[in-house]
Amino acid sequence: MMRTDGRRPSATPRMAAWRSFLVLPLFFLSPAARIHVDGMMRDVTYLASTIGPRVAGSAEERRAALYILSRFDSLGYPARLQEFTLPNGRRSANVIAGHAAEALRVVVGAHYDSRPNAPGADDNASGVSVLLELARQMAGKRRDLLFVAFGAEERIDRNRSHHHYGSRHFVQAASTGLLQGLSGMLCIDCVGSGPHFYVQGMRNDGGTLAWRCRYVANQGGIAVKGGWAGPYSDHTAFARAGVPVVYYHRSPHPLTHTPRDTPATIRPEYLRLAVLAVSPAIEAICNRP
Repeated sequence: MMRTDGRRPSATPRMAAWRSFLVLPLFFLSPAARIHVDGMMRDVTYLASTIGPRVAGSAEERRAALYILSRFDSLGYPARLQEFTLPNGRRSANVIAGHAAEALRVVVGAHYDSRPNAPGADDNASGVSVLLELARQMAGKRRDLLFVAFGAEERIDRNRSHHHYGSRHFVQAASTGLLQGLSGMLCIDCVGSGPHFYVQGMRNDGGTLAWRCRYVANQGGIAVKGGWAGPYSDHTAFARAGVPVVYYHRSPHPLTHTPRDTPATIRPEYLRLAVLAVSPAIEAICNRP
């Protein structure tokens, strides 16, 4: 993923009307006692230290995919690999967990690959750890959302357009009905370091869904920044398909894509805040009439 400009979208006339159904039960706004921060750090450490750099199409990326698949399995989700071929002939895969045959409201995603020589603790074992914790929290409670760990998000060569292959494949393989039925795609990327927490949307929906998610975060006492999201992660393919998107990330994070992106740089509190921001947003979106 890359940095963004931090500019804020203007409000729309519909925003005030949505406040009426964005009042959530305290149960969803304050799940701090239920968040397994130690478990998230174990996931970060396994991906970034035990496995290490997870270059798209490599044996290490495959090992990471199987680890994530086993984690979803242990949480009781029907989970599978969605494999695809990269332009260089190598194979990668998305790890998909959830009841895909049912009517879906939300896709929650995070990529699990990393750049060469980069352990990828923040970029993006941090996002995967949050994805898995959200799945743990919601196991057995919702059947209208899908969790996806995307492969091959990072650039595979020097060509700046050779990236985001997992999310592009997911969107291309999805039925028109599935995409049209989605109320949103939430992308979690680099949430373990960096002082500023961003919750951003894209112009295909005027930034409306992101505004709603910022409102929910603020209701829970979490300070987040807005602005327009750039095309820097797996939300991009969904936005281009017309799906409202929200991009959760922290910035600046100068150690990403370097050998210094290790678990030692991850702040567990930031992982907790990401869960606190995303969890009630999912509930708000799915509970909307």
